[in-house]
Amino acid sequence: MPYSNDSKDKLLPQEDGGDEEAKHDEASFHSKGGASPDGAVGGTFSLTGVSLEEGRKILNENEEEGFDLDDRFIAEIMMSLNNEKIATLRKAFEQNDDDGLSLAEFVHVMTSILDMSHLMTADQFAANLIEFFDQVDINGDGAMEWEEFTSFIVEMGMNEHDHQPDAISSYFFIATKETGNHNAYVQDIRYHKNDTVTMFDCDSKQVRIYNQNLELIHTIHSSSGHVQCCEFLVSPNMYAISTNDLSVDFYDGNNYQVVKKFRTPNQNTTVIRWIESQKLLFTGDTRGSIKAWDCQDMEEKFEMGMRDAYSVVGGVVGRKALGLHRDIILDITELEGLEVVASASIDRTIKLWDLPTGKLRRTLVGHKKGVRNITYSSEYRFLISVGFDFDVLVWNPYVANLILRLSDHGCSLCGAEIIPDTPILVTADVEGNFKVWDVRNWKLNQTFKAEEKQVGQLKGFCALASTKSVVAVGRSMHVFDYEKIEMPEFSDEFPLCSALYNPTTSTFITCSNKYVKIWDAGDGKIIKVYRNLSDSDITAMCLDFRERKFILGDHDGSLHCYDFLNGADMKEFAYDEMDGKAHLDEITKLLYCDEHATVISTGWDKTISIHSESEAEEGVLLRRIENAHNTDITALCHSHMLSLIATGSADSSLKVWDYEFCRVEASLNEHNSPITCVSFLDPFPALMSCDAGGNVILWAVRPSKVKNRIMARWKNRPANKRAGGKPQAAAITVLTVSCKFAGERRLGKKASFDDAGDGDGDDEEDFVDKNMGSSEEAQRWIERLKKITKNRAKKRGKKDREEVEEFLVYAGDERGNVVVWDLLPTIEGLMKEYGSTPQGMGSLEGPLECGNPRRHIVYDAGAVSANSVSIISTWLAHDDSLTSIQLIDDPPAILTSSTDRLAKLWNMNTTSLGVLRQGGPKRGETWKFGLDTRAIGAKKLEDGGKIMEEVREMEALELDSSDEEDDMSSTLTMMSYDPLAGGGSLAAQREPEVVSYRKTPKRIPVNPATVGRGGRRKRK
Repeated sequence: MPYSNDSKDKLLPQEDGGDEEAKHDEASFHSKGGASPDGAVGGTFSLTGVSLEEGRKILNENEEEGFDLDDRFIAEIMMSLNNEKIATLRKAFEQNDDDGLSLAEFVHVMTSILDMSHLMTADQFAANLIEFFDQVDINGDGAMEWEEFTSFIVEMGMNEHDHQPDAISSYFFIATKETGNHNAYVQDIRYHKNDTVTMFDCDSKQVRIYNQNLELIHTIHSSSGHVQCCEFLVSPNMYAISTNDLSVDFYDGNNYQVVKKFRTPNQNTTVIRWIESQKLLFTGDTRGSIKAWDCQDMEEKFEMGMRDAYSVVGGVVGRKALGLHRDIILDITELEGLEVVASASIDRTIKLWDLPTGKLRRTLVGHKKGVRNITYSSEYRFLISVGFDFDVLVWNPYVANLILRLSDHGCSLCGAEIIPDTPILVTADVEGNFKVWDVRNWKLNQTFKAEEKQVGQLKGFCALASTKSVVAVGRSMHVFDYEKIEMPEFSDEFPLCSALYNPTTSTFITCSNKYVKIWDAGDGKIIKVYRNLSDSDITAMCLDFRERKFILGDHDGSLHCYDFLNGADMKEFAYDEMDGKAHLDEITKLLYCDEHATVISTGWDKTISIHSESEAEEGVLLRRIENAHNTDITALCHSHMLSLIATGSADSSLKVWDYEFCRVEASLNEHNSPITCVSFLDPFPALMSCDAGGNVILWAVRPSKVKNRIMARWKNRPANKRAGGKPQAAAITVLTVSCKFAGERRLGKKASFDDAGDGDGDDEEDFVDKNMGSSEEAQRWIERLKKITKNRAKKRGKKDREEVEEFLVYAGDERGNVVVWDLLPTIEGLMKEYGSTPQGMGSLEGPLECGNPRRHIVYDAGAVSANSVSIISTWLAHDDSLTSIQLIDDPPAILTSSTDRLAKLWNMNTTSLGVLRQGGPKRGETWKFGLDTRAIGAKKLEDGGKIMEEVREMEALELDSSDEEDDMSSTLTMMSYDPLAGGGSLAAQREPEVVSYRKTPKRIPVNPATVGRGGRRKRK
């Protein structure tokens, strides 16, 4: 928030005891859910300026859809951490020195200082803390430090609104329309809730009514005097028009005939506003008084700021004014949801009144000249005012002090409008300068101007809620349209590079040349849009093994890693010998090796690079193969089981490389067209390659005794509807494999670091000691390998079986077809011919050993010299070439993306489950991706229950081990007695010697200048 929480209420002294009355009403206002006088909620400081009640309301929205609070839970933590709790939390972190807090310790700390029992159970709270911990511990080393925690909170706050799908677009001029009398200025224009616009000229008896397309639908001719103001009454469906002869006339909203009229006493009416919630019509006049009228009975209900005056003996002797305006009322608006109405006057003040009773709540003082217009955002709780001075003033209705002054205009302002259901604020001055603001961060997004020759002096404007268009008036009508989503029926405005499902967050991520978009897997709608992540076109994308980060390669050869949650740039893979980039030219393919936390990239510079992604500050180049091919590398795949990499190029060459030593295992030169894609067929020692001519070749690779030989070949010839259904060759552009096993199989030592196969990773120490020694780096890798082993065990599930019972290859081609090949009969035939062991064509029990995955090598490779398969199904998935295809395990589905700018979901029977569209589903479309949010929530609750058991054990140890001063539980107990005490007593305690393999690099505290720039300190 751009305002301070320590501001004090200052009420403008009122006449005749008005100050005392206002203070009494102020207390009543707070009792209805307003902020306390110090600007904080409930009298306490919070990290946000949002009330706890509002935050909790948001927190509980859609709770029945499944237990997954995510950003709302983070917001609740931010709102609940006051100064006292922050001090306690920081001391808890400091007690553990540089090692940070483990998951159990973090949950213990948070459950000790935060009480969420009114919102959720202990297991639910723990489940959300686990998610929170995993997101902050982005590198997966099992520890969280204070710098990490605070930096994450700040990054979330700074990036919260930067990547929303409703990011503010631009306005552009579309038309100038006549308003009637060329010689007269329009006096007022107003948009109404029935989607009509009314306007009238100066000294005119006519009110023109336009529809949402700004087409004139009727002109009302007043039988009274000149029109002063006009308003639409929603429930009565009438237009109320005030004239200068002290009368208010009502016209039917359908036939525009006069229904009734009444006269206002004494003063001309300058403002009319209908408050639908109260069914009252409020009028303001030249004297400064505001009255509420019952339009049904045509009688005055009350006057704002007036109450009965009593005599000494208690009898009513008249009416007493309390805090009235002292000059002409220029605007009235309702603060929806607060039962408050605000009024603006030429006396330079804004007053807030209790809507049901008319009592004064507060007076806002800050304008140097008369206040001309006020508007309110019920979503963001900001009141905006403009007037004859040059500034836009921003108020919080809960406090009296001004919270922000926007000073970008150079002359008097004539209006301000907040577009309903958007964060858009539009302001305009009399010279025709418009400015568009984002109320979420008060950033100026755009400045545009209404041409003075066409409009003349700007008299006012209105914004159409249905189209977000802005209509400015002077002598003519000037229309500015809002830039809408281009191609709402598509997933993106540009061809998609990739689309992936992220089961960790239950979201989809799509990537085009310009944008990365996150979609909700539950309903297929956009959640976030990451813009301007790269200076050039994005060309490749992959996720890390924890699915908490995504990695992008671009046309210039740059490679960056981003936080999945907020799009923050975490680190760059940049090397001096590559001109500060990862490659000298466009990155064509990216792969992530889960087991070794490495990124494999290829580019137009004819190199293959293997990068370590485990470092917090930057990517590290481990190995690079220079001159891997003679031309551009167009295809890439990797097999952890075989410890091999395969690449193909535009010159039709296909090469197989050893992953660890980067030596050429084989050069396979049977293709005559550029290689389009390659894929290893794990767990078999086989490689599939495809070329631009539609040829598909199945190769044997190591450790098969018939390695580097062609085992099968065929041509992809799907029916081409554009050629009358005739089969025509089409190049395969993407491949993915589905392998199902039958029967359990014991994992061999090479398949896991755990001989027992229980996923606890007991043999990592031996592996690391043998290959990397006992350094601190090695110890960090012990923990990483443990986590990877458990992670892989979860991902394997039922896939690690003894016998393959189904082996399918899903392929997408250049014409948008998806074809499914059953390769099991082919492989079984090869096993009969060459043997069922891995030395023949049998499946491997586990991965071949890679002795040192972090080996550093730079290798120059330039010096190194029709069968048929069963087609299960084929269908036309897209209208253009497929760019990615992914098999989703749970729920079973196929995700495809294409250069036709669409990402689509299919079930295993090739039936459409839905399409990701920017503008939402088309009419008649339904989203059928069967994501079981309740099962996901149940699993999180189960994990939360388990961690709470650990916390309870820690609390039990606290009672049994009170003499251990360095115990975290004891620390929290001591802190709870004096949470705001200085660090003297705690600092005087004995500092325990801590030996731990957990070492999380510290992060530089984030500020607006460094946010999103990977601010992590290098380890000493």
